[in-house]
Amino acid sequence: MRKSILTLIFIFGFSAVAEAQWFKSDKWYSSWSGIKAKVMSYFKKDEPAQQQVEPKIEVLKAESIMEESTKQNWTNNIQEVKRQEVVVKAKPAVITNDKNLVMGRNNIPVFEFKKYEAKKIKLKNVIFVPLLDVGEEATLDPYAYKVVNLEKFPNAKIKTIQVLQGPEKIKEAEVKNLIKNTVFHLVQKTEKIIIPELEEDKKVTKEKIEKIVFNPQLEEKIVLLSIEPLNDEDLKMLRAMILYEKKDYCHIASGIFYDLLKSEKPQIKSDSRYFLATCLKHMNLPTSAITEYLKLIKAQDTKHTNESVQSILAIHQLHNQDSIAETLLNYSENIDELNYIKAKYYYNKNQFQQALNNSLKVKEGAKNYFKAQYIAAISEYLIGKKEQSESRSKENIQKLIKQDSSANDAKEVLALFNVHLGRLSFQKGKFKDSLNSYKNISKDNSLWLQALTEQGWAQIQAKDPAGAIGNMHSIQSPYFEAVYKPESYIVRGIGYLNICQYPDAFKAITILEQKYTPWLQQMQSYLKRNDAQKTYSTVIKHLESKKNIDIDGLSYQVVKEIARQRDFLNKLMSYNALLDEDGHFNNIKTLIEKDKRALTSRRNQAITKIVTLKNKIKTAATTPGAIKNLNQWKMELTQYEDFLATYDFKMDTYKEGEEGLKTYTQSAKDNLYRQRAVYKEQAGKLLKSHLAKITKELKKSLENNELLKYEIYAGSGENIRYQVAGGKQKISKKSKDDRDIASQNWDFKGEFWEDEIGNYRSSLKNNCKEK
Repeated sequence: MRKSILTLIFIFGFSAVAEAQWFKSDKWYSSWSGIKAKVMSYFKKDEPAQQQVEPKIEVLKAESIMEESTKQNWTNNIQEVKRQEVVVKAKPAVITNDKNLVMGRNNIPVFEFKKYEAKKIKLKNVIFVPLLDVGEEATLDPYAYKVVNLEKFPNAKIKTIQVLQGPEKIKEAEVKNLIKNTVFHLVQKTEKIIIPELEEDKKVTKEKIEKIVFNPQLEEKIVLLSIEPLNDEDLKMLRAMILYEKKDYCHIASGIFYDLLKSEKPQIKSDSRYFLATCLKHMNLPTSAITEYLKLIKAQDTKHTNESVQSILAIHQLHNQDSIAETLLNYSENIDELNYIKAKYYYNKNQFQQALNNSLKVKEGAKNYFKAQYIAAISEYLIGKKEQSESRSKENIQKLIKQDSSANDAKEVLALFNVHLGRLSFQKGKFKDSLNSYKNISKDNSLWLQALTEQGWAQIQAKDPAGAIGNMHSIQSPYFEAVYKPESYIVRGIGYLNICQYPDAFKAITILEQKYTPWLQQMQSYLKRNDAQKTYSTVIKHLESKKNIDIDGLSYQVVKEIARQRDFLNKLMSYNALLDEDGHFNNIKTLIEKDKRALTSRRNQAITKIVTLKNKIKTAATTPGAIKNLNQWKMELTQYEDFLATYDFKMDTYKEGEEGLKTYTQSAKDNLYRQRAVYKEQAGKLLKSHLAKITKELKKSLENNELLKYEIYAGSGENIRYQVAGGKQKISKKSKDDRDIASQNWDFKGEFWEDEIGNYRSSLKNNCKEK
C-alpha cells in the first residue's frame, strides 16, 4: 500500500505543477480540468467481478475551492489555495481492467509526460500534491478457519488463533512532511553506453579471424645446467641446518658448524661461521659469538655483515666495545648503539672531536641517548667549547628530571651531569650555581660523597664556611668510617680558619696528620714492595673477605678507595663476565650428555618393541585369535623399524656434533682465558696507578698542612694581639639553617640521624676582626 501511495503521489505531483505566471493565465483552469479528468478516469474503469466496489474520490477543500473559483476571483484566492491542505479520501482500491490505463514496470500505472510536453505545459514547481487513499489490505478472520471433528481428540487443547501485528499505517502528518517543499524534476534521458567491443569496426568477425596469420616460432634451445651431486660435506651441512632450524639443538649443530669451518668451499665456510656465531648467541655465550661475528666482518663477508652487526649490538658487553668499535669504525650504517660505542672508543683514545661527532649521532629516545649526551658535554669542554658544554648539561638535566629516574640509568647520568655542571660553575666563579648543582645529587648515589667534598670547597669560596664545616662533619660521621677522606679535614680546617676559630682549625689538621701519616708510610712501602698483580690480589682478597680489615699492610679504607674507581670496576665486570661464560660451556656439555641418555633410552625401547612384534607375527598362525591382529602388528613393526633408523641417525649426529663442540670448546675456553689474563693485568695496573695517585695526593696534602699550621699560628697571634688592643670582633649574620645553640661539640660520639647527614652547619661565631 505504501508503494501505491508513493506512486500516486508522484503522478499527482506532476499534475499540480505550474509556474506563477501560468496560474495567472486564462489557460490555467482548462488545463487543470483536463488533468483532473485524466486522473479521475483512472478510477472509473471496470472492476473484477469479485470486487464490484466503485471507488469514489473526494478532493476536499482544494477541489471545492477550485470548482467555485473563476478566472476573475482566482487571483484573490490563489494564496489561500496554497495554504490549504489537500486530503484525498477513497474507498478500498480495486484492480482495474481499464485498457487505456498506461502500465509501467511491475504493472504500475505511469503518468504520460509526453502529452503535456506537447502542449508546452511546464511541470517544475510543486504547489500541492493530492493524496489518494487506496484503502486497506484485506485481513484474515481467525474464526473463518475451523478444524472439524476435534471431538476425536479429547486431549487436544485448542488455542485461539492470534492475529499477527501488521505494519503501522502511514500517518497523514508523515506524508505531509515527506512532500513538504519537495521539488520533482523530470528524469534526464539516459546516455548511450559505449562498449568498444560492440562497435562495428571492433567486432570480432569470421573475416577478421581468417585474416590472422599464424607464424609459430621455434622454442629456444634449453641448456641444462650441470648437476653436482651432494657430497659428504654437503650432507653434513644439511644435517647441521636441520638442527639449527630447531634452535633447541644448537648445542649439537654448533659442533658440526665448527667442523665445517675447515671446508674448501668459501660459501660453506662463510655460512658455517655465521650459523655457529648465531648458535653461540642462543646458548648465552656472547663473547664467543661476537668473536665469530667479527671474523666474518673482517673477512668482508657481505652476505652476513648486516645481520652480524645487528647481533653484535644486541649482545655486546662492556669488554667487547673496544674491539667492536675498531672493527666497525668504517661501517657506514647509522645505528644509535654503534655510534655510542664509537663515541666511547674515541673518548678513551683522547680523540674528543671524533667522540663529540659520534655522540651527537645518537638520536633522542635511544637506549644510551643521555650517556652519549654526557660524552658530548665532556668532549665539548675538553676541546674548549665550555659554553656549549654548560648549555648541553643544563638542557639534559631538565629532560632527565621530567622522565622516569629509573629509565636507562637516568639517575646515574643525572648525577654525572650535575657534578660536571658544578665544576664548570666553580671554574667560572659562579659558586652559588655550583652549590645548587652539587645539592641536586641524591644521597644514594655513589658520587654523593665526592660531590659533598667539592661542595665544601664551593661553600668556602661562597663565603659560607659554616656550611662547609657542617658538610665535612657529615663525611666524618660514623656512617662513613670506611671512607678514605683526608680532603675533608683540609676543607674543615680552612673553614675554621676563615672564621678565626684557630683551635678547631688546628685540631682538624692535627687529626689529618695523626690518622693519615701512618697510612702514607704504608702506601709508600707497599708500592715499593709489590707489583700490579700483587695489588690486584690484595683488592680481590679484600672483596672476598667481605670484612673491613687491613689487607697486606694496607688500611682497608685505602684498599676501598683504589677499588671504587669506575675504570677498575669496568675491568672487573669484564673479567667476571668471561668467567661466567667459561662456566656455560660446562653446562652445554651436561646438556649433551642428558640428551644422549634420553635418546639411548628411547632407542632401547624401540628395539624391545621390535623383538616383541616379530615374535607375535611369527607365532600368529599357531596362536588362537591372533591372526586378526597380524596386519596391525606388521604396521607397527614397520613404524618402529623406521623409528630405530631415525634414532640411529640422531645418535650418529649427536656424536658428530659432540666431537666438534669438544674441539671448539677447548679453543673458545683458551680464548676466554687469554682475555681474562689481559683484563686481570690491566685491572692490576689500574689499581696500582690509583694507589700511586692517592699516595702522591696525600703526601702533598700533608706537606700543605705545614702551610696551614703557619696560617693558623699567624692568624691566631694577630687575632690575640688585636683583641688585647681592644679591637672588636666581627659579628656574623646567622643563616636560617643555624641552630640556636651556644656551641657545637664536634667530638660527639652519640647517635647520628641518617636524614641529617649532609645538612649540618657550624654554629660557631666568627672571631675575625672587623674590617
